[in-house]
Formats: sequence, C-alpha cells, structure tokens
Amino acid sequence: MEQPALPSLPSRRTILWIAALFFAATSLAYLWPLTHSIFVAWDDTYLIYFNPIVKSFSWKTLHAAFTSYDPELYIPVTFLSYQLDYFIGGLSPVIFHLDNLALHTVNAMLVGWLLHLLLSRGGVMVSGDEPRTPATGNGWIAILGGLLFALHPLHTEAVAWASARKDVLSTLFFLLSLIAYIHYRHNNRTQSYFLSLAAFALGLLAKVMVLTLPVILLLLDLRDRRKLSWKMFLEKIPYVALSIILGIVALFGKRDIVEASSLIDKILMACKSTVFYLEKLFVPVHLSVLYPYSGPISIGSPDFFVPVIVVIILTALVLWSLRYTRDIAFGFFFFLITVMPTFVNFTKGGDLYFASDRYAYLPSIGILFIVVLATGWFVRSGDGARSEDRRKRLAGVVSGLVLATFLVLTFQQALTWRDSVALFTNTLRNYPRVMAAHLNLAMVYREMGETEKSMEQLRLADTLRPHSRTHVAFATLYEREGNTTKAIEEYRKAMSIDPKDPEPYFGLGILEEKMGRLTEARALYEKVLQIDPQYIGTYNNLGALALKEGNREEARRNYEKAIEIDPYFPDAHYNLGLMLEQDGEADAAIAEYEISYDLQPKKALDALDHLLDLYAKKNDLTKTVDTANRILTLDPDNERAGALLAAFRQRGMIP
Repeated sequence: MEQPALPSLPSRRTILWIAALFFAATSLAYLWPLTHSIFVAWDDTYLIYFNPIVKSFSWKTLHAAFTSYDPELYIPVTFLSYQLDYFIGGLSPVIFHLDNLALHTVNAMLVGWLLHLLLSRGGVMVSGDEPRTPATGNGWIAILGGLLFALHPLHTEAVAWASARKDVLSTLFFLLSLIAYIHYRHNNRTQSYFLSLAAFALGLLAKVMVLTLPVILLLLDLRDRRKLSWKMFLEKIPYVALSIILGIVALFGKRDIVEASSLIDKILMACKSTVFYLEKLFVPVHLSVLYPYSGPISIGSPDFFVPVIVVIILTALVLWSLRYTRDIAFGFFFFLITVMPTFVNFTKGGDLYFASDRYAYLPSIGILFIVVLATGWFVRSGDGARSEDRRKRLAGVVSGLVLATFLVLTFQQALTWRDSVALFTNTLRNYPRVMAAHLNLAMVYREMGETEKSMEQLRLADTLRPHSRTHVAFATLYEREGNTTKAIEEYRKAMSIDPKDPEPYFGLGILEEKMGRLTEARALYEKVLQIDPQYIGTYNNLGALALKEGNREEARRNYEKAIEIDPYFPDAHYNLGLMLEQDGEADAAIAEYEISYDLQPKKALDALDHLLDLYAKKNDLTKTVDTANRILTLDPDNERAGALLAAFRQRGMIP
C-alpha cells in the first residue's frame, strides 16, 4: 500500500504570515509579563544566577556542563543555551525569558506542522480493510492546533520559568526528530533519518524525559499501518540505544527519587496525575507551581480509586475506537507514553506532589491531535457544502472564543511568575496548606529584610507539619536579631525532628564558632560530615577552624577538599588564597583570588583588595591598574584604589 503524499510546504510568503501570527499570539500572552519578571527563588538561583557554568563559555565550563547534574537532571545542552543567553545579556532575566518564549513559539509552529502531517496521513477505517484517503484542507485545523499549544495556560510554567528551559528545548528537538522521521518514512533518504537521530540526541542532552521517542516512532508506524519488517525494528535500534545510555546517565541524578517509593505507589500516583493533566488540559484553572498531596497512597482512597477507574474506562474506550480509527489511540497513547517518565518524580524533600504543569508540555500534543481531529470530523460530517460551511464557521467562532480565553488565562498565569512572592502567594491562594510554599516565601521575605513577614510564614509552615528546615529558618532569623539563646533552641528542635538533616548541625556549628566555642563547633561540623560527606561548606569552615587552632596543614587540606568537591565554590578559593598569601606563596595566592573573583565578581571586594597588594608588590603595573579599576567598578568611592590610580597618573605612568 502506498503512503499518502506528504503535504508540501506553503509558499515563503505564507510561512512568514503564519510565523507572524504565532509570534503575535505568544507576544500578546507572554511578552509584557516576561519582560517585567525577575528570576524566582525556585531553582533559578542555583541553576542560573549563581551557576558558574552559565557565566562563561570555555573548555572548562563546557567540560563542567557535560559532567554535572542540575543537581538531579543531566542537561548539558540546556546549560549551553544558558551560556548563550549570558553571552548576549549577562544575567538579565529578560534575555533568558525571551529565549524561552522564542523556543516556545517555534515549538508551537512545529506542533502545527506535525499535526498537518498527521492529518494528511490519516488512518481512518471505513470497513476495517484499508485506510481512507484523508480529506484535504487540513491546514487551518493544524494551525488551530498549533495556536492552542501556543496559548494553553497549562504551558505557562514551561515558558515563564527560566529554569524550565530544559522542557521547551528538549521538546523542540523531539518535534524536529519526529518530523524528520516522518519525512524519512516518506522519502527513504538517510539524510532525513540521521537528522532525526541527531535531533533526538540533542533532545536527550537537553532533558532526558524525551527518551520515549522510540516508542512514539513505533506507535506512528502502527498508526500508519506500516508493514511489519526487520527494517522497521532495526531502524529504531539507534534511538533505543541513545535512550538507554542517556537514561542510565540520568538515573544517577534521580536515583534517590526513584527509590523513594514502591511500584504500587508509582502506579496509583500515575493514574492520579494522568487524570489531573487531562482535566487541566480542558479546564486550565487554579494552576500552581506545586500540587501537594498529604494523605495516604492507597487504592482504598477515593483520591486514587476514582482516577484508576477513569484511566481504565478511558483506555477501554480508546481500544474500542480501534474498530473505526487508529488516530484516537495514537493521540491518547502519545499523551500517556510521553508523560510516563515523569511518574517517578512525585516525592520531593519528603513531601508528595502529584503533578507539575511543565510535565504536560510535550504530552499535551497527543490530546491536541485528538481535539483538532474531532474538529475536522465535525466540519466534514455536514450534509453538503452549505452544511460544511456552516459547521466551519461555527468551529471558527468556538475556536476563536477558546483561544481568546486561553490568551487571557495565560497572561494572568504568566504574571504569577513575575517574582518569588507572586509565585508562592499564588500557590497558597490555590492550595493554602502547602508547607513548602510557606517556607520558600519565608526565605524570600528574609532576604528582603521583611523579618516579621518571614516569621509569620514560618509559623504557618510549622502549624502544617513540623519540619527541620522550618526551625533552621527560625534559628537564622533569631541569630540575625542577636537572640542567640532562641537560635540555639531552634537548632536543637530541628535536630530532634530530623537527626539526619545536616543543616541544623552546620548552622549551630557556625554559631558556636562565632561564640568562640571551637571544640563544640568542630564536633558539630564532624557530625555534618557523618551525615553528608559531600557537604562542602563544612570543609571550608573546618579549614578556618584549623587556622584558628594553628593547624595550617589541616586547614589547607580542608580547603582543597572543598574545591575538589566543588571547583566553583568561591569561599574556599578565597580562604585558600588567604592562607597561601600568609605563607608567602604569592603566585598561588593570586591564582586563588582571581578564581574567587571570577566566581562572584559582584561580591569579591576582599579578593580584589588582596590582589591589589600582591600585584603592586610584583610591580605589575598593568594588572595593578586593572585591579584598581575593578575595585572602583564595585565601589566607586574606594579611596585606596582611587588614590593609587591618581598617583600613577601624576607620575605619568598611566594616561
């Protein structure tokens, strides 16, 4: 049986008009909120703002991108995209957000093209024998599907959250790979096949969650009634191999999460998540960054029994539909298969979260395919051309209303990502009993200097569930206020709640060290390392402690251990430089100070002060002047640097 011909690309003029339509739609929904948004205290800080991998493009950072996790996911290509953003606009949040928006808009156009390809190669059965040649004129329906993808409120998290770059970027490569595979199936050109394979590899390196593509390719073959052959299976082997290799690499970052729950728990939570995503795809309201679950995971609970029944009924109906068409089954199982890798992610920090909006970003394409397919069937089921025109107008009006509603809802949801306060306030508005939202909001208020608001959020968090981190946060606030007694009391409470949490031991160790109780501080730091041998701050503090005790060899060993664990830890580099300078190792000290400056240039005045002395002693005029200028950039009123440059000018040493 011959494959139906692929639709040809429209004219360049038409493509430009379609692109303009998509960019206009996404700009109306997102542009104002995103250009008025900052990084949020929800992964953006450590993944982007304080991440040294992002802040330069060199062999060193390239190596780090391909050998690091984020800390759970392996996303080197995503790191490279962040490096490009930083190269263009530094740490301006606008650049990172606009990049996400551009990628999302391109994804929406690719979704439209994919839907057009799928609709043009329909698998509708009339009598169970041969596929019927699909109707022409599917272009507007495919564009509708792409616009629904572009404006769907459920996709806001993936677009408006800078840290969700991995979702929009991996989806881009997934779509390119799938479309290239469809062209390979049609033209049998190895160029299309290898393009598909390369795009898939990049998608896996952006986020490994796209590893289900080989199954989708097989699903597509079955949907198109491709004749079973060895070639059909052999051509999938490279895709499967890439999925396995990078899936294993990714598993090292997710191992603790995967092992945190039983198989039956994963199945029950998967059913709940599946029904939730389907609900939000059709009724996208009350969206949140967190969807908590606090009850027991049991088939006896209506929270799980009902979703299990719904999934069983839906699956049965989809299988029954195979008597008439393979399209519904393709769309449904596309959704189900692509969302499956997210089912292991419901346990985070000891709490349960049954869904995340961004997890439905790629899977939603399967449901949108069914929606546009149903729209096409509705229009073409009229009795005659006049009836079809009426149905087309009705479908156009309804589609316009839906798109307008989505645009407004997406604009409002994007505004909740403008800053951390808005983000977590929105979560608590929809789910008032989310302890993590109260705790994160307390941290944000603390950094803003809003002590009373921070205390209030911590008290609310504590009423929901005792948690060691809540009491560590209490202790930090009391310590800032100079209430050492209350701070110690809160650290002790945190230890009693969770003896395996290293944070309270570390915090109390710092407090004991400040009070001069070095023996007690050392014991607490050593306790931290018993719990977590990779806790780098402890090695840095033990180094400082050893210096106070006069043990320089131990101090150096601890600083070097901290740097070995995290080469991008600026405090350890600074402290090691300080010790090397005291030991007369000027060149080695300069190297450490420079690294410390590179890692945190906006907070490196101390390092620059030492560098100014060391370069001056070496009579290195160029670097002395450069360092003085760097100091004045951070501190324009710095008398020492200003006086030094004035003296050089007076002597005619510099212009």
